[in-house]
Amino acid sequence: MNVQDLNVHENDLPQGSDTDKEPVTVNGQFQLVQGADTVSSFVLDGSVNPVQGLTSNGVAVTLSAPIDDGHGNLTYIATAGSTPVFSLTLNSDGTYSFTLSAPVDHALNSDSLTLNFKVIATDFDGDTASIVLPVKINDDRPHFVNVQDLNVHENDLPQGS
Repeated sequence: MNVQDLNVHENDLPQGSDTDKEPVTVNGQFQLVQGADTVSSFVLDGSVNPVQGLTSNGVAVTLSAPIDDGHGNLTYIATAGSTPVFSLTLNSDGTYSFTLSAPVDHALNSDSLTLNFKVIATDFDGDTASIVLPVKINDDRPHFVNVQDLNVHENDLPQGS
């Protein structure tokens, strides 16, 4: 099974600094060779916490249990307190999407942070395969624009010539 890396940028959030906004929802599809039994589900491995130690504005991020839409498509929602941070949807057809809703705290001088989601594919008779789905969140760092030079003329000083 192969996976397409996903990249999102915090500067594309509504409060982000980019004036030319790109989507904060990115999509992909698992590439896998199915056996005689077709894959019936894609779920996150519950033994791995992909948001361990992650914070948003200093608040710990937690990941919800999967929400099933009734068709085998599972959505996981990450929140910091009551603030939605991101959602990850794993669809039964092998497609997936990630939507960034709020910034995450990055390490000092770090431009990006990668979340690694361990995904398990299960076929109809219970056989499994797993893969890591990496999602890279690029930081919206402050930057200076239109910095004006300052000029001082010594002859304007009281003791100047």
